[in-house]
Amino acid sequence: MSLITPLRKEIMQDIKQELEQSGAAVTEIRDKQGRILFNNRIPRTRYFTPDGREEFKIPQHRERRDGVVYDIFIAQGYTLTPPTNLKPYCPSCDMWHDTQEEVDACVEKKSKFMASMNRKASRELLKERKEKDTQITNLEAKVDKLTKLLEAKLGEKI
Repeated sequence: MSLITPLRKEIMQDIKQELEQSGAAVTEIRDKQGRILFNNRIPRTRYFTPDGREEFKIPQHRERRDGVVYDIFIAQGYTLTPPTNLKPYCPSCDMWHDTQEEVDACVEKKSKFMASMNRKASRELLKERKEKDTQITNLEAKVDKLTKLLEAKLGEKI
């Protein structure tokens, strides 16, 4: 987990130039784990999640109304150095909490919310199904009336 040193960057540039001179089109250089170290596009920055994972991302900077420029990933909790005290990751809200109890409470809260939404959705689905059933019965009654009128008009059964 070492940072890309200037010497390493220079070596990668030399490799890229040699490959391009031989006719190869180099778009990116990856390390053994498959992470992009160099590409002809936007450079990536190494961020650390609060639970200790290392991720390479394209920096995204925003400017607030007061003129301060900030990094979105830093604002979301990522750091540029490995964290000393790891925080547990919460799969329900896709964030990090200070303790495992908070994670468990968040998961329980999300499951309760999802259960209530499923109940509400099933009630609405039943209501829609009943409305459609009444519409279908009304249409069937109208079709029956029309067929009877046609039978009376034509004088034969259809």
